[in-house]
Amino acid sequence: MTVTYSPRELLVFSHLKGTVLPEVWRMCAFTCALAYALCHIYNPIRRTVRDGGPKTILYYIFHDCDAFFGLCTSFVTFILSFFNATIFGRWWKMRELCGTVNGRTVDTCVLLSAYIKDQEKLDEMLRLLWLAHALHVHSVIPSSHAGLLAQLVEGGLLMPGEEHAALQQCSSLASSTPISIAYGWFSSRFGEALLALPPSLHSGLLMSVQTNVSAMRASAADVLMYLATPVPLAYTHLLEMMVVMYVLMAPIGLVPRLLWMAVPGCFVTTLIFYGFMCVGKLMLNPFDQKMADAFEVNAFLKGTRFACLEVSSAVFPARLGEEGLRFRNDKPADTAATAAAGKGGKVANGSAHRVDSGRSDSGEGSPRDLVPALRPSQIPPSGSEDGLRRRRQSPHDSPLLSAALGLGGSMEELARFPLPMDGHMPGFKDS
Repeated sequence: MTVTYSPRELLVFSHLKGTVLPEVWRMCAFTCALAYALCHIYNPIRRTVRDGGPKTILYYIFHDCDAFFGLCTSFVTFILSFFNATIFGRWWKMRELCGTVNGRTVDTCVLLSAYIKDQEKLDEMLRLLWLAHALHVHSVIPSSHAGLLAQLVEGGLLMPGEEHAALQQCSSLASSTPISIAYGWFSSRFGEALLALPPSLHSGLLMSVQTNVSAMRASAADVLMYLATPVPLAYTHLLEMMVVMYVLMAPIGLVPRLLWMAVPGCFVTTLIFYGFMCVGKLMLNPFDQKMADAFEVNAFLKGTRFACLEVSSAVFPARLGEEGLRFRNDKPADTAATAAAGKGGKVANGSAHRVDSGRSDSGEGSPRDLVPALRPSQIPPSGSEDGLRRRRQSPHDSPLLSAALGLGGSMEELARFPLPMDGHMPGFKDS
């Protein structure tokens, strides 16, 4: 998911909800009103002293606050800059960690689609990858823990029975333990599927996949670590107290120096210091859905799942083309054999392609006229549990598609989802 901003949203007064103004306008209004009132108090005193009158205690208080305000500016600027730099670093790091989980999940799907030959094993491993991803996303949202396992079972990501019981025994879903269990299940299934591959692929493929698994598990755990160890509350309270005192001191400190210009000066000072403090506090938890710029974790889930389906639908059929399955836009390897097949509408010389009987004898035509044909030994009967291909029908007919759409998902969400040229996708039942 790409977050973009329209030119209208870049204008503050046309998009107030996404700015810091809703958080600071009360304080800005208060300091400006206070500065306006102090101007009416200080202006007569200033005129009296200017005309040779005595300097009263209020006169000295105003000027002493002016000097003290300059001293506080340096300290508040330092502590606020350090706080914002620390908070933004944590916010950006959590963003990178979430991106690592999303990206490594798709990268693992690429490897599985390229090498795993069994469709059912591929679907099972994708399900476990998505289960671990879902557990990671829900672990950072405390409000989603209630009934989570039941939702995962209903969504097709978690199997009832042993899997449900294993996760139910975890002390908390807001920890990395359930995520580690799900990745452990995935590693176990991958190890079983790896035995069916040539031994020359075992070492490299195992290292690549396990590196991704370790990175995903570590990134998910690091996100929880950052959330569980926020900036010390005492530091945040000290900062807030200093900033509030500073902006309340601004009117009495700026009035002797600027007089009536102190009113807009207090607005700018409050907006900068109090505003940056509010922005830093909003970034403490980037998963808080009350924040306008909170991470769209549900979009992360569906976006990653759809990306995995798109990768599988492209990589899996392309790899099987080496064993006899080819897309419609692939040219036959043997033109003569294809031409012979075109005359009788049959496969000749073991070619994996057959040509429509209505084509010319020369066998020359558009590649789109080619229809993929597989040897009977390669395709199990339609509806069997180990079927090589499944067509897109509905979430009820495809457990993998149901898991990808999630609860409340609809087939309309797949309108942008491209099918391969042969019309098939892994994870969808035969029609």
